[in-house]
Amino acid sequence: MPLRAIDTDAVAAFATDGVVCLRAALDPAEVAAMAEPVERALRGPDTADLGALTGRVGAPVFLGGVDHWRTDDDFDRFARRSPLPAIAAALLQSERVWLYED
Repeated sequence: MPLRAIDTDAVAAFATDGVVCLRAALDPAEVAAMAEPVERALRGPDTADLGALTGRVGAPVFLGGVDHWRTDDDFDRFARRSPLPAIAAALLQSERVWLYED
């Protein structure tokens, strides 16, 4: 469960704006534990520089990848066994959520 309740104001803001800031919803230690797995993913072969898609020379680096949760236990735990699914379900006002891409 999230560290704080997802209140009706947060749900309404998400419905209106498509985004909402939820401070203190996750345990800081849980977030910090993802630093090394994220760095590992950024260096991995499944990550691409999407900034190159702009066609601009010297474009900022924008790295992206998908489905890290399928091959990395740390991403799987964070994406599927942390409070994130409950947070997403609350914001979407849904009883269930399905992970499409991380």
